Amino acid sequence: MRFLAVIVTAAAIIVSVFFGLSTAGVQSQIAENEQNIQTALNAMQVYDDRYAEAEQQLQQAQARLDELTAEYEHQQILDNYRDTPTAFITFDDAPNEYTDSLLQILDDYSVKATFFVIGTRLQTQTQRNYLKRIYESGHEIGIHSYSHDMSLIYSSEDAFFKDLYKTSELIEQICGVKPKLVRLPGGTASAKTLCERYSGSAETFGNIMQRLSDEGYTVTDWNVDSGDWDTSLTSEEIVDNVRNGASGRLGAEYKTALVLLHGQRYSRDALSQVIQTLSGLGYDFDKMSANGYTYVQTLR
Repeated sequence: MRFLAVIVTAAAIIVSVFFGLSTAGVQSQIAENEQNIQTALNAMQVYDDRYAEAEQQLQQAQARLDELTAEYEHQQILDNYRDTPTAFITFDDAPNEYTDSLLQILDDYSVKATFFVIGTRLQTQTQRNYLKRIYESGHEIGIHSYSHDMSLIYSSEDAFFKDLYKTSELIEQICGVKPKLVRLPGGTASAKTLCERYSGSAETFGNIMQRLSDEGYTVTDWNVDSGDWDTSLTSEEIVDNVRNGASGRLGAEYKTALVLLHGQRYSRDALSQVIQTLSGLGYDFDKMSANGYTYVQTLR
């Protein structure tokens, strides 16, 4: 501003020299030009403000468009499951000594699965190698907790996320990815009760679920329980449980069989027959994803 005034003053003085303007006339012109300059600056400020406002509105519109596009694409995925029976084979409590065998069977049938990982099972190099093989084989990795200690995990919101982050960091160190798929220990229906029991508040579960959503995590349960957690069951009984559960899902709105297995010896012994049974019922196979199909028991 001062620089412009100096220029205007100098110009006015030059003009006065050539045209014999009075000092008062020069001062008047200086004042007039300073006013013109200020008016121009004010107009530029208004323009800048309007430009900034328009730019902000554009960014908001783009964000909303991205949100709507994601919702549309998600709904397209879900609509596919109304017509195409799809099975998701999932393993809790991974990895373990049977992981290599499970991966080999899945590879033999060209089936991709989803493994929900427990952090305490990633302590040795052998265990970490199991996880790397799961990831490098193209399967999906989710978080199933670090300790699997229900009384600790569900004692508070902070305790839950401390446990969750610990597992997430381990998986990222080993595989280079940050998993956003979560299966709560015990499933959401049990977690709701366990939160109330161990934290003393019915609100803890809701707070955990809301925070998971806010931080971009996707929570999923299962809708077909193989029962392989019961070590008294035979492989044939495990297969029968899957057959019965998956058959019932063919009449659901979404024809999805989200099969719960635990990757133990019983799972391994039954896995080939489970895959064949699901295929015989007309199911295709897919792995889960953070923004894909989910089934949450507490919402049913």
